[in-house]
Amino acid sequence: MASIVDLAGPFLNIRARIKRKKLAALLAQSADFLNNIQAPGLKPLRGTFIYHRPPDYPGRDTDAWRKREWVAEFKRLQELGIDTVIYQGAIGETTTGKWYIYYPLPEASRRELVSIERRLGKPPVLDPRLDDVVAAAEECGLELHLGLYNVGRGWMPLPDQKFIYQVCREELVVARDLAERYGQSPALNGWYISPEIFYLYHGLLRRLDMRAFLEPICRDLKSATPRARIGISPGTYARKSHHERIKQFWLETLRDTGVDLIYPQDTVGNQFVEVDQAESVWQLWKEIAEALQIELWANCEAFTRINYSSREGCLSAAAFDCFKWQLHAASPHVSRIITWEALYFFNEPGAAGGKALLSDYRRFFNL
Repeated sequence: MASIVDLAGPFLNIRARIKRKKLAALLAQSADFLNNIQAPGLKPLRGTFIYHRPPDYPGRDTDAWRKREWVAEFKRLQELGIDTVIYQGAIGETTTGKWYIYYPLPEASRRELVSIERRLGKPPVLDPRLDDVVAAAEECGLELHLGLYNVGRGWMPLPDQKFIYQVCREELVVARDLAERYGQSPALNGWYISPEIFYLYHGLLRRLDMRAFLEPICRDLKSATPRARIGISPGTYARKSHHERIKQFWLETLRDTGVDLIYPQDTVGNQFVEVDQAESVWQLWKEIAEALQIELWANCEAFTRINYSSREGCLSAAAFDCFKWQLHAASPHVSRIITWEALYFFNEPGAAGGKALLSDYRRFFNL
């Protein structure tokens, strides 16, 4: 069956093109404002997501990397001031239809995860290379947050509660395996619960009990590794008329679950939030985090959406003026700023525009 993105692809591609033109005009009109943003007033990047295979675009050739390549890349990231890496998912689905397991999977766990195999209609690709990432993070002295199962099919846009409970059971298997294998690593500083929770889909449209998803996972992780903090990276919905409902949804979802960190996506790159609206978004997230007494980071997207129809060329690196504006919006409200995949978007051999974004970023922060 064709996905919603497949069916709506032509419309979404037109929307992406209109959004890019609108952004270019906004940046041009805001030149004086942007020129007045200075580095001393901004928080620079401290963290980035990493992966072996990104879910919906080609990315770097990290699927072939071993410890040596990871060490080299981690040292490059450290030169940019990055001290935290968040591994997206020890099990991950891609839009090619394949799913991968990146750690040595015990046979008992393989039997418990047969539900994924049935749902996706194919066995996993076993590619146990996560040991290399952990060893490289240890060697470089990086703070590592390990992601669990990055579910794809069925999670959005309209899952039901039964599916949410099933994914929770699968996440618990992965959490147990990773805690047993990596829980004593000196690099391990946190866990990342990989499925992205969105108010729009999981709250407004489906009214799901997402607390029932998060609490059992956090409970087991806290029991196994008390020192490691637990984080999520929720999506952002910017419509002001929904702010009170958004706040209530997150208070009900996160209260007393054991989640220690939230690093929401600003969704500027995916064009759901206009960059000139981003400040009000972070004000709302700060209210939520303070009410829950949990730490707030910002996940500022350093890319822009080109199309929805193809994995090739669907994303390019953001213009630095846009990213600078995103940092300006987030900095007063968060304790740390991270981004999605500096390996690719802040890198000459990475995304289109990556060389320019990296050069402008280094020049701005005098790196």
